[in-house]
Amino acid sequence: MLISAALLWLILWGLAFITTRASLELLRNPEELDTIAQALPPFRKARLAQLLKNPQSTLFALSWARSLSLLLATVTAFGITASSQPVQPVLTLAILLSVTYLGFIFFGEALPRYLPAEPGKSPLVRYLWLVYALRFLFSPLLILLKPYQARLKSTPAELEEKKEELVERALESLAESTGMGELVVEKEEKEMIQKIFRLDTTEVKEVMVPRINMVWVEVNEGLEEIKKKIKETGHARFPLCRKTIDEVAGILYAKDLLASLTLGEKPDLEKIARPAYFVPETKMLDELLLELKNMKNHLAVVVDQYGGTAGMISLEDILEAIVGDIRQESETPEKKEIEKISELEYLVLPTVSLANLAEALSSRLPEEEFDTVGGLIYALVGTLPTVGQKVNSNGLEFTVEKVSGQRIQLVRVTKVLPQPKSSA
Repeated sequence: MLISAALLWLILWGLAFITTRASLELLRNPEELDTIAQALPPFRKARLAQLLKNPQSTLFALSWARSLSLLLATVTAFGITASSQPVQPVLTLAILLSVTYLGFIFFGEALPRYLPAEPGKSPLVRYLWLVYALRFLFSPLLILLKPYQARLKSTPAELEEKKEELVERALESLAESTGMGELVVEKEEKEMIQKIFRLDTTEVKEVMVPRINMVWVEVNEGLEEIKKKIKETGHARFPLCRKTIDEVAGILYAKDLLASLTLGEKPDLEKIARPAYFVPETKMLDELLLELKNMKNHLAVVVDQYGGTAGMISLEDILEAIVGDIRQESETPEKKEIEKISELEYLVLPTVSLANLAEALSSRLPEEEFDTVGGLIYALVGTLPTVGQKVNSNGLEFTVEKVSGQRIQLVRVTKVLPQPKSSA
């Protein structure tokens, strides 16, 4: 009886270990799982995709399986006590329950949390067959509880409200602790504090410099061209790439290049470049800020789910997400994003969001399909736009005023007045 119970306990402890390990992996590394999935066979890739499609349901199933294994182990302890009829049943039961719960604490909590994962391998993928089976086993219960799952999660509006309340309490506490009485905080200062609290919900891709706007240096580029880029942009760091922007060899610092030139040598750009730090576009800003601080780094290259370069992000970009635009001394004043020429005409930068343009012009635009004015024009034209090219959408005429290379620089937006109906 004891041998059978011990074997059952080991199986249940193993189940607790696997479910906890898989749950932690699902919570910690969703972007890494997407990358790992690309190398899996089609059948396993499809199974993993089903689990990742609704991670909340998968987590529920794993949690219920862990709770069920603990319940079965507890019932086993009671069963052994009842069947063996020991001289001191209370003491025997206490010992068996202690063994049961200590085993679950070790195998179900401590070991899966502190056991290091193998680089490039995921515990969730390793135990994919079991996790998928548990998800399938609990699917009837998941379907029944689906209407209630949403209530267990806070909506974005509720999270913002909680953060605002937290800011208010923090300011009140500061006022009380410093004896300042009622602390008066300007609107801009309060907004800045709230933006700090939003860093943990803001992804890198929301504030990064997109790849189309990146200024980079090719490994075989001439010194004069590099000097020109440094002078025109005022940047101190540039991604160093091999032939294409997707092959980043490192980060070239202007001061390292200058030091090499001072020695009278022809610099080998790859040798003087510093290692590039790569981050996924789904990483949260608070995590990246801490990582850059600890690494004493200022720049990171952002990669998409396929490993290509999506953009780059610097400490300045993160800071601007908190305090707003920071203008360098070398920068010329920027043009207005939306400049009114007349009641019917506006000059607009291609980076302006369609939501802001629609609000400024009191018009309706297809915001669901495109984010910016430039994106809308590229989609409507279907090819690289040329100067003077016109497209129409929702009663507005978009005229490409200026193009540099493959990028639109300026757009003229004209309200098209409806033609009066001719009388019969």
